[in-house]
Amino acid sequence: MKNLRSLLPWLSALLLLGITLYLMAFPGGFLTMLFRSFAVQFLFVIAGLAAYWLWRQQLSLVLVALVCIVLLQASLPPLLHFSSPPTEGTEALSVAHFNVLKYNLKRELTVAAARDTNADVLSFQEIDSDWERALVKGLKDQFPYYVSVARDQNCYGLAVFSKYPLKQVEEFYWKEMVNLQGSIQLPDRSIAFIASHTKAPTSPSNFRLRNDHLQLLAQRVRLLSGPTITFGDYNIVPWDPAILDYGQQTELMDSRKNLASTYPSWCAPLAIPLDYIFHSEELRCRAFNTISGTGSDHLGVIGHYDWSETFLTQLQSTNHGRI
Repeated sequence: MKNLRSLLPWLSALLLLGITLYLMAFPGGFLTMLFRSFAVQFLFVIAGLAAYWLWRQQLSLVLVALVCIVLLQASLPPLLHFSSPPTEGTEALSVAHFNVLKYNLKRELTVAAARDTNADVLSFQEIDSDWERALVKGLKDQFPYYVSVARDQNCYGLAVFSKYPLKQVEEFYWKEMVNLQGSIQLPDRSIAFIASHTKAPTSPSNFRLRNDHLQLLAQRVRLLSGPTITFGDYNIVPWDPAILDYGQQTELMDSRKNLASTYPSWCAPLAIPLDYIFHSEELRCRAFNTISGTGSDHLGVIGHYDWSETFLTQLQSTNHGRI
């Protein structure tokens, strides 16, 4: 028994190393996706064990833990790029997104939180008929332009509210999941948008459905030109290969300035980032934050954007400074 206790630290260290190597060797699999979703929490566990082993002066085990940390962090490149500070300038657009939780009865909290953002565009997901009525009643005075597709039979209803006219709005589907596509007509120019809610990858089949849905979205984005934003609950973490591929295919950028975890809203230590606002190179994200106090199992997110310097230079050269 004493020999077994003495082996436990080494068995733990080898288990950590084995999991780390597995995550690196098979980045695109279903089981890997489940582990990688909680990679940040896994890093904290390893760091805690490293501190404990250092206190126990078990330096060989500390070395194994450090190797795991280095390898795991190397496989999570987006985490290294979430440190960009907010920028200053004239705001062109602000967008807030909420997964309301269809069964959340505290609708007035979500309406109040949405109004308090003072955003130009609001995205809502998991809306049914009751949610649709509550949102229209509470927001139409401040956001007179809106489109909604309520779904009572599932959790994939969507709505977009705007202070600016919404043009050429259309629905398109992936299986039973509705998506909304259109443009936001600002005073100076328009911005294309796509709102989507992908399948939660709770099984291998749903995992494939989610990834295929992202591929469909990428195809739609590639047909767009000019300033573009896409937003929604994509049910995927920013370091997952499928969302990295989405960014590469579309040349859109994640708005995150830090981890900004959104789910579950009630347990911060276990929370992971699932909700997104992507933007094209014509836009620059000035700030990106989460929104609490809605009663949902997701935190909302809000992004603030201005025109990129490259885009403004192009406009000046073609339109003599007019946008």
